[in-house]
Amino acid sequence: MQGRETHENGRTYEGHPENGQQRAGLTHEGEQRRISDTDFHAHFGREHHFAPRVLQPYQGKPSFAYGGYTFVLVDAWPSQWVYDDDDYYIDYVDGEYWMYNVLYPGARVMVMIVG
Repeated sequence: MQGRETHENGRTYEGHPENGQQRAGLTHEGEQRRISDTDFHAHFGREHHFAPRVLQPYQGKPSFAYGGYTFVLVDAWPSQWVYDDDDYYIDYVDGEYWMYNVLYPGARVMVMIVG
C-alpha cells in the first residue's frame, strides 16, 4: 500500500487515485469477469444501492468489493463523489459495467470485475 490521500471532499483513499491515466494498464481480455444473471438480479442494478466504504489499490487503481465481486475503477473517480457515504449502484450497459452515483445520475464510472 502506498499511503493515504485526502481529497477535497475530506474523504481518504488508500493508495493513489487514478491521476488521469484512464483505462491504462487494464485490459478487457483475460481479466474481465461477468456477473451471473442470478447474482446481478440479487445485488446489482438501479434498485441495489451500496457505498464502497474503503477503496484499496489494485495494480495502481482504486478497487472495492461488493456483492461477492471485486471491482476496479477504469475511469477516474469524480471529485464530487463521496465513496464512503453516497449511494451507488452498478449496472450493465452496452456490454460494460458502470458505477453510478444516485446523487449525480448524469455521471458514471466504468468498472471491471477482477476478483
